[in-house]
This record gives sequence, structure tokens and C-alpha cells, in this order.
Amino acid sequence: MTKIPNPQLPALPDAITYGLYGYGWIGHLDEGWEAKAAWGRDGWDLGAWPYVIVAVFDDATAEVHAYATYVEGGINIKAYTTAEERDASIDEVAAFYWRNYNSGPEDLAPEGQPLAPHHRGPFSWSRLKVQTTQQRSQS
Repeated sequence: MTKIPNPQLPALPDAITYGLYGYGWIGHLDEGWEAKAAWGRDGWDLGAWPYVIVAVFDDATAEVHAYATYVEGGINIKAYTTAEERDASIDEVAAFYWRNYNSGPEDLAPEGQPLAPHHRGPFSWSRLKVQTTQQRSQS
């Protein structure tokens, strides 16, 4: 198992045990961790599966919100007291891979510029539907 920086987080599978490909790692995530494939309003790729995977964890009661980034067998874990702080950090991870793998939004701001609101935060179908409906009603 991978060493966890916060004792309230469930263990993560050791990447070496499951090889360099992330699908095996995803399959062994403990309860509470969830791999996220999409980010931002429109659900752009998050990471570069199976080589780069982001998994999130939320325990609002314990005020622990974390994410783990799996990169070709290496794992980096960051924990925060709020989901908003965690998600802001994931925004930067998403933007890095969008820029370097050309897999993100066409209107992505250049490096060093702030992300647009629709590029930030977790993807959900309800978020996409609400924002798309609002845009249509404003046109």
C-alpha cells in the first residue's frame, strides 16, 4: 500500500504491485476513492488514461477532501479541509494535462492565465445541462 499523508484517508493500492498501467490501479482503489475521467463543465479528459489518473476522496464529516494523482506508477496525494480547495488544485492538474496533451477545451487560457469558470470543477451531467440551458435562454 502507498503511504497516506493523512490517517483519515483510506489506503491506496501500491502502483508497483499493479504494474505501470493505471487500469489495474483503479480496479484496486479502496472504498471512498473514486477515479475521475472528466473535469470541467463539458467533461474534458482529466489526466491521460491509463498513464495519468486522478482519484478523489471526500469525507465531509471529518473535513478531509483529497486527491491522488497516479502517473505511470508514481502516486502523489494531496489532502485539504474543503472540497473547494481540493477542486481548485485539481483544476491546475487538469489544465496542465490539457495544455500538454492537447486534450482540453479549445478556449483554454494560456499558461499563467486564470481558467474560465466553465473549465473549473468536477464534471456532471446535471451541471452541463443547467449551463447549456442557461446559455440557450440568453441567446
